[in-house]
Amino acid sequence: ISESCILHCEYKAYGFANDKYDIKRKQIDQFVDVLINGKAVPSDKRQKLENLLRGCANKARDKNPKLGCHTSIDYYRCIVADQKLINYSKFVGAIIA
Repeated sequence: ISESCILHCEYKAYGFANDKYDIKRKQIDQFVDVLINGKAVPSDKRQKLENLLRGCANKARDKNPKLGCHTSIDYYRCIVADQKLINYSKFVGAIIA
């Protein structure tokens, strides 16, 4: 397995991406639940988080028309770039919990 695919394998295992390297509503909902439950994002910011993840999924798809491991990498980078919404240390903790 290529090093660039490790994140995708993790995201697939957690249900944040599917087998085809894509991020659909089901995967976004799963990611939102994990981040809210893990307190990486306050529950009253759920809608903002959903919008962020949807936008990041679209950006990752646009940047990678041939979906692959880099789609997950770009998705991750886009999400964690929003430091006003995402508490990074809690983000990491929520995912590995």
